[in-house]
Amino acid sequence: MNRRIIFKASATLVGIGVAINTSMHNQALFKETKQEMLSICSTNNDCVQALNNSFDRCYDNSINDDILDLVQLANCVNEYAGKSYFAYEY
Repeated sequence: MNRRIIFKASATLVGIGVAINTSMHNQALFKETKQEMLSICSTNNDCVQALNNSFDRCYDNSINDDILDLVQLANCVNEYAGKSYFAYEY
């Protein structure tokens, strides 16, 4: 019975470690992506404001399993802004 408890505790700790690592990776990607997009529209105050107002929710809707869909992110920010500030070129 002690082995079962130890296994469950070990599995839980491994799961927490993976979640923290993934969360830290997502935070770095979040910051890097937002900074890059802010630099693209840094000379346009309306663009900066639109990005600041919509980036969090657009980012959350554009990332799945640590894969960021940049087209979806750009389209989402543009939709909230009501203007086409960002386009993704293939």
